[in-house]
Amino acid sequence: MASTGAARLILASASPRRQQLLAQIGIVPDAICPTDIDESRRKDESPRALAERLAREKA
Repeated sequence: MASTGAARLILASASPRRQQLLAQIGIVPDAICPTDIDESRRKDESPRALAERLAREKA
């Protein structure tokens, strides 16, 4: 499979702190697209399941 160029980074957060942390290591997102996803942990949801669910919903 041929690559069409460099990977793009889309930050799915409106958090100024996340942007600041990325900038400190020299990374500037190509786009900032905050989501309106409820990030609250669901009853009986493990931390791993929460992280996986949020990653899927934000992708």
